Parts: sequence; C-alpha cells; structure tokens
Amino acid sequence: MATYTYSNYSCLIYLYPWDYIGQVSSDMHSVTYANLESNWILYDITPIITSISPSKVPAQPVSITITGHGFGDNPTVSLQCTAVSVHLPVGSVQFDGSGNQYFTVDLPLDATFANQTFGLVVTSNGENMHFFLPGGDPFVPGLTSKPQSAPAQLGVGAAPVTASISRNSSTVSGNDDLHPVPVSVGDAVTLTGAVTNLPSGVSVVSQSWSPAGTVVSNYVQSLTQGVVTNFTPPNASGVTFYWIDSDNMTSYPVTYTANLSNNTTAAATAFFHVARPTPFSFTGTTSSMTPVINVSNQQFFRSQWRLAGNHV
Repeated sequence: MATYTYSNYSCLIYLYPWDYIGQVSSDMHSVTYANLESNWILYDITPIITSISPSKVPAQPVSITITGHGFGDNPTVSLQCTAVSVHLPVGSVQFDGSGNQYFTVDLPLDATFANQTFGLVVTSNGENMHFFLPGGDPFVPGLTSKPQSAPAQLGVGAAPVTASISRNSSTVSGNDDLHPVPVSVGDAVTLTGAVTNLPSGVSVVSQSWSPAGTVVSNYVQSLTQGVVTNFTPPNASGVTFYWIDSDNMTSYPVTYTANLSNNTTAAATAFFHVARPTPFSFTGTTSSMTPVINVSNQQFFRSQWRLAGNHV
C-alpha cells in the first residue's frame, strides 16, 4: 500500500472514495485518509509571508498585496492588537510564475492607526473544496487548528490631509452627480469647509469656493425693485449663496479649496440638484398690477400687490 504526502495547497488531489482512518499527527497539522489502494496524509501547512507591498501605507483605507506560501484559497488577514480582520472569499489567492501565492486585501485603516507599526498575520482556512477541507472544517475530522503565519511588519504613516464640506452640521462632500444634495432655486445655501489631519507646523493660508451654475451672493426684494449682489468667492471657511436658475436636470458641483503653508492644497467637492418651478401658463395685463403664474401643483406665486388678469 503506497503512502503519499500532501504538503502544498497548490496541488489538487481527488480522493474518491476515501475513508478517514483516524491517524492525526501530534502537531494537529495533518490527517491520514485511505482508499482501497493507498494512504494519503494531508497536511495543513503553516502560511509563510515573504513580502508585503507596499510595506508602509498611509492611515486611510488601503489595498496591499501579500506574497508567500501556504495561504490556501480563502485566507484571513488580521492586524495584531487591533480589531482588523478581513476574510477573503474563495478564489482570492493567485499564483505567480515562480510558484508563489499572492493576493490583494483591502484594509480599513483610518487616522487612529497613524504613525504605528503592526504585525500582519495570515491565517489559512484551507482549500475550501469538497474533497479537501482542512483547517478545522467538520468534513475533516481531527484537524482543529487553523495555522497562522509569523507576523510581518506593516508600517502605517500619517493620515492624509483631507478637506470636507458640511451643511447644517452634516458632511455633504464626497457624493457624486448621481447622488446630489436636493435644494431649490432661491434657497440660501450655507456651507462650511474644513481641513483635517494637518501636520505639525502646517496651516491654512487661503481658502476659496467655486459653485457651478448661476449663483448670486444675495438678493433683496421690495415693492419697487430687487437688488442682486453678484457672487464673489470668499477667502473664508464659510460661504452663503443662492442658485437663481436651473435646468432641473444638472447636478451642480461646489468645490472648496484650502491652500496650505507647505505649498500643497486640500479640496473637497459636493454635488447639488437644484429644483426650479416650471410655469405651465402666463396670462395677465402689463400694468402696475402683477400677473399670476400658475405653476401646476406648486400652487400660486403671488406678490404683495393686488392681483389682476386671468389665470388658470
């Protein structure tokens, strides 16, 4: 009866039919199966990390590539002393031309990880195939451990400088033209810009605002006239303006830009959809009296003057 040793997850060995014969190694990393012709010893080998690229990342969500051996095809990646643990789906691990395994994983880092070094560990969960399920899967009796690699060092640098735009204390930047913030023509749009994660000694030296579309800084109405103040981008963290027209379709971007003392910039953009009333009819006399505009189900827009003329 021949004996075979299985020690590399890259191999595919079909064992059908088989019988589990209960021979589990003392290190709990192998188990023996047998069919009518041979015994098979299947090894749940310990993962080995040979490289991480990049090995130093900023303190923000990042993707890194891990290369090595013994990962299985659905490993788990974790950072020691943190709550970060990412389980990859089956099929995530690939092979390069030299027989090494590699995979890419997204790590949910943020500013709380800044300027630290973490031990990164890969845990093998086996091949996750119906004919070979090591690493504690109930279909392989006796294998209860899930081997982990020795930790590889991942350096996390400073958090990147970022800008944001808020309205009514809620962040509105970071959306896109398919998910704009709804406003209406004539609404006062008041926004605040902010810059976070400034390095020590770096400050904001100037700021600007760039709203798209037709906007004004202010308008004042009276019985005799209307006064419009044209929009001038303020050198300030806050801005108020009014959209006075819209095509009811376009999503208008508003960009806040902060110029920093280290000759870099930080910017944020928010998109807005501007609704306008749509008149269906306009009838009246051209006199001191003000006509009435019927805007369908948006009711009547009436002035303070006495109404005259026909309306629908």
